[in-house]
Amino acid sequence: MKKGFTLIEVLATFSVILILMMIIVPVVVSQLKKSKETALTTQISLIEKAASNYAIEHPENLDEYNLNDSYVSIAELQSLKYLEKGTIKNPVTRKAMNGCVVISYDSEKSLYNYTYKEETCDSLKLSTTSLVSAYEQILEKNDVITSGVGLYEMDNEYVYRGLTPNNYITVDNTLYRILSLNKENKTIKIIKDSGDTKVWQEDSKVKDNSFRVSSVYTYLNTNFYQTLSENLKKHIVDNATWDTGIGDFKEASYQAIKSVSSLSNINANIGLLSVYEYTRASLNESCQKDFLDSNCTGKNYLSKGKKIWLLNSDETKTWFVNEEGKVAETTSPNTAAIYPVFVLKPNVTVTGEGTKDTPYILNV
Repeated sequence: MKKGFTLIEVLATFSVILILMMIIVPVVVSQLKKSKETALTTQISLIEKAASNYAIEHPENLDEYNLNDSYVSIAELQSLKYLEKGTIKNPVTRKAMNGCVVISYDSEKSLYNYTYKEETCDSLKLSTTSLVSAYEQILEKNDVITSGVGLYEMDNEYVYRGLTPNNYITVDNTLYRILSLNKENKTIKIIKDSGDTKVWQEDSKVKDNSFRVSSVYTYLNTNFYQTLSENLKKHIVDNATWDTGIGDFKEASYQAIKSVSSLSNINANIGLLSVYEYTRASLNESCQKDFLDSNCTGKNYLSKGKKIWLLNSDETKTWFVNEEGKVAETTSPNTAAIYPVFVLKPNVTVTGEGTKDTPYILNV
C-alpha cells in the first residue's frame, strides 16, 4: 500500500512555503517599487532637461534680473517640441503628469536649477512673492531729467549729476552714493561716501605711477575687499572692467576724456572713480568744455573738499581731484583720500527712498 503525507508533513511544507513567500514577496514588491521610482526619476530628468533646452533657446522668458523663479509647463514644452506630444504618465501612480518646471537661478554658482513640481505653473506663481530689482526700483523713484540736479540718461547709462542728488545707499551699514546704472547689463556702480588717506605708491623705487601697480590698487583689492561681508561679495561683479586710459590732451573736453578713458583698462573687484565719471557728474558747463579749466569746480556731489585719488593714470602721472574740486595731475604722487568703487550685480534689491535721511538699503 502507498503511504500519503502525514498532516504534520503537509503543515511543515506549507509553513516553509509561507516563510519563503514572506521573504520573497516583500523583496519583489520592493524591487518593483524601486524600478518604478527609478523610471519616475528618469522621466523627471528628461522633463527637466527639456526645460533646460527651453531656457537656453528662450532667455527672454526668464527673469532678466535672476531674482524671481521662472516657470514652464509640460504642455508648453510639448507644444514647442522639447517633449514628445501625448500623455506622460507617472510610472508610480500611473496618473498623467501635468506639472510645471521651476527655473531658479543660483547666484553663488552662477547657474540655473530646474525642478519639476506636480503643480500647475499658475498655482506656483500665486504662491510666491515677486521681487523687484534695485535697478527697476531706483528708476521708478527717479525721474530722468535733462536739467537740474538728479538722474540723467548719458552714454547708455543713467547717471546722477549735480551737488545734491538723492543717490544715497547703505551697504552693510556703510553709506555709499550711486554713481550710475548701466542700461545694457542692469548693473549699479556705487562709491563709498567716506575716504581713507593712503599713499599712492608706497615703494618709492617704483617708477610706474599707474593704478595697476599702485599700493592703492593692492589696498582696495585685499585689505578693503576683505572687510566686506561674504553676502555682499556675492553681489559684487568679480573682475569688473575699469577704464584706466589717459593721455596728453590738446583738448580737455568731456568728449575727449570719454574717448581716451576707454583706450586701456584693467580687471579688478574694486576700483576708483575715473576722471571721466567725476567730470560728467558736474553740472558746471566749464567742466564739459574743458575739465582742466580753473572754473571747473562746484556743482558736483563727488567733490569732497580734499584731495582724492582718481583711477586714470599712466607711467608718468597720476590724476586726482584737489581741495577746490578741480581735476589735476601729478608726476610725484604722494597721499590723498581713496573712495572705493564697485559694481553690483543685477540680482539685488533695495528698500528706502535714496535721500540722506532715508537712503536706499541694499538687501544682502
